[in-house]
Amino acid sequence: MQVLTELYLVRHGQSVANVNNIMAGHSDPELTELGITQAKITANAVKDLGVSAIYSSDLKRAYQTAKETAKIYNLPITTSENLREMHMGDWEGVSFEEINNNYGDEYTKNWKENFGTFRSPNGESVKEVLERVEKELTLIAKKHKGEKVLVFVHGGVIRAFFANIIGLFPDRADELPWATNASYSTAIFDGENFQFKNYSVDDFIPKDMISIFKG
Repeated sequence: MQVLTELYLVRHGQSVANVNNIMAGHSDPELTELGITQAKITANAVKDLGVSAIYSSDLKRAYQTAKETAKIYNLPITTSENLREMHMGDWEGVSFEEINNNYGDEYTKNWKENFGTFRSPNGESVKEVLERVEKELTLIAKKHKGEKVLVFVHGGVIRAFFANIIGLFPDRADELPWATNASYSTAIFDGENFQFKNYSVDDFIPKDMISIFKG
């Protein structure tokens, strides 16, 4: 009998960087007051899932979101830098408007046309993010075989991971909508591969992608 493991990937609540339209990456902004409220709402929403473990990116915005759920479950939070958002190098802490103004085509064209492999100056590519995140999530899933696990991460991490599961990576990965703050998306691990179960913005999937999600 096949034993399935469920991973619930939760995007962190609203951060200061989200509000100010700043590229966060590995920088470490706090949650806003709204973000904390979102984290509490999420904790209440997942309290009956029956999870046995909680993991988180070591960045504040993810960890602060995880803390609210950890209180309800009375579980420790295991952190990992491998679950961090994509490292954006010289663009971190810079507004999207400023990046667009200073880097022009490098941001608006090259990154979008070569979404999987393009690196911001001194940053990492989405492909590199996917490799480290998928490796970490596989280790987590194998450690908790047959269990349900919450993993608190970032929007870019969730998008890359799920785009790969459904076959959009890398050419169409940027077409996958951003998961909303403090929402969760679910993947099933069958011992070898991850399978799609649900994505937090199902209601907003572009019409030409519905068949990919719904089968």
